[in-house]
Amino acid sequence: MLAWDHHNDNDYRQKMSCIEHIRFFHHEYLDALQKYGPRLHPNLRRQCLLEVNIVVNESMRSKGLRKYDSWFQLAFRSGEVWELQDRIFSMWERKEVKGQRSKKVKLDSQVEMKSKSRKSDLIIEELPKDMKLLPWRSLQGIKDERLLVSLLS
Repeated sequence: MLAWDHHNDNDYRQKMSCIEHIRFFHHEYLDALQKYGPRLHPNLRRQCLLEVNIVVNESMRSKGLRKYDSWFQLAFRSGEVWELQDRIFSMWERKEVKGQRSKKVKLDSQVEMKSKSRKSDLIIEELPKDMKLLPWRSLQGIKDERLLVSLLS
């Protein structure tokens, strides 16, 4: 709450990454499984999107939700497949995936001016670029969990 208030005071906003969306949707999925059992509530996807401030109009119901299917197909997995996916997500965040690129952090001029006098105190870490879903989409048609576990391992 303190961090949220601090960010509001400084008008700081950071977009959620693809991995953060998927992890959030996964937790919502697990909560829905506890409440409704294996038959999920039909509005679960729409509710998940609303929770992260993504609004899908009624007029674009199927087309609007289809845009986020990749996120949901990754998030609505469980067991060993989810554990392996989450391990890969963590590797991405730590920049341990082969061929992964980083994006440079831009400093505003006030921070740069203050840091010139104490250059040794300022450590800037490059952030990993947001994960692309294209490689994950090729796994979506695979229904055999043993094959998915083998591929993800």
